[in-house]
Formats: sequence, C-alpha cells, structure tokens
Amino acid sequence: MKVYVERAALPDELIELAETGGRGSNAWMAYMEYEEDGEYVYRIKAEIPLHVARRLLSRKTAELLDILKENSSLGISEIAEKLGRSPPNVHRDLELLEAYNLVVYKRKGRKRIPRLNIERIIVVP
Repeated sequence: MKVYVERAALPDELIELAETGGRGSNAWMAYMEYEEDGEYVYRIKAEIPLHVARRLLSRKTAELLDILKENSSLGISEIAEKLGRSPPNVHRDLELLEAYNLVVYKRKGRKRIPRLNIERIIVVP
C-alpha cells in the first residue's frame, strides 16, 4: 500500500523544480509568478510513509486537520483549546505534519500560525 498527498510546493522545492524543469515548464512559470507577486500555485504529489499516514488518518489528527482547514488564524494554544487537548500534544502532532510539509507556519507578530498544506490524500492499495 502507498499513500500520497497532493500539496503546494514550498518555495525551495519550487526553485529546485523550476531549475530542473527548464524555462518552459509549469514549475518555471509558477516560480516566475512567485518572484513577481510573492504567490504561487504549484501542486506536487508526494509519497508519505505508512506510519505517518496512520497518524494522519487517526481520529485526533483528523480533528486537528479539520480545525486547520476551517480556521487559518489560530495559534497552537487556541487550537488545543478547541480540541480539548494539551498544547504540547497538539504541537507534537503539528511537528510531525510539518516534517512532511503537510503543515506550514506563518508568522503573525510573535505567534506562529499553522496552515494546512494538503489538497488531498490518495491511498493506493
């Protein structure tokens, strides 16, 4: 069994894809848009290990993903409060998701705001 996620390419990944794909590639055009406007839309399909997929599809992590999908301005403590979980446990789940680029952080003052970076999850038997 293999599990893939479709997600937005991070800026560093976009640069690497643009360099390897050449000037006519979709990655190159997305990179040029990023350079001009600071925004880009380039999705990649990445395989994730089964142990990460199991955690991703667990009830607690699924609840966390739902909160992230609905609320893009909450900090870790606020998310933990909504979920009825401790901030360290939520932080640990977010660290795992961040390690696989499934969550990215934005700064809002001193606060780090986690944002979901998953378009969809694909399970192939």
